Amino acid sequence: IIRGQIELVDASDARDTEATKAIVLEEIDRMSRLVSDLLVLAKTDRQDFLRLAPAHVPGVVQSVLNRVRPLAERDWHIQIETPLDEPALLDEQRIVQALIQLVDNAIKHTSPGDLIELGAQRNDGLIEFWVRDSGAGVDEAHKALIFERFAQADKAADGFGLGLTIVSAIAVAHGGQLSLDQQASRAKGATFRFSI
Repeated sequence: IIRGQIELVDASDARDTEATKAIVLEEIDRMSRLVSDLLVLAKTDRQDFLRLAPAHVPGVVQSVLNRVRPLAERDWHIQIETPLDEPALLDEQRIVQALIQLVDNAIKHTSPGDLIELGAQRNDGLIEFWVRDSGAGVDEAHKALIFERFAQADKAADGFGLGLTIVSAIAVAHGGQLSLDQQASRAKGATFRFSI
């Protein structure tokens, strides 16, 4: 796309030059995101992928909400289900990255005013984080597909199908896993949770 745009641009036409510049910059941003995502996945097996340190879980969840709230007009909530006053040993940057990815997916599959809830709880020695939304949910036919690398349930969606793969890799590196809660057949929305 970049090559084609540059080859066909009419340098004497200011409007064509500006339009080409916008497309080229957008494509460079897309390539940069893809390379960045692939680098994250390539590093997951390295010992230095995680930088563990004590972190205050409610503070981590609140910091994610503070970052994502301006991105979309949604009904934002936090739910901390059990006392999480003791610090947890985790890589805060990676946990934030995973939660933001799940929120980004929730935004794409909801509309203004829909619920997006971030939460955390302690459960049998694990800490679970989740993002819940009141959007359309995940079609039964796509539930297995969405966890595959480069797979997307929504073919028209912007992205590369690596988001859930990255979240899963972060969870696995912390000794946990990523899952999609089973919804009742009439329930709206989706809940993605990962444990560490």
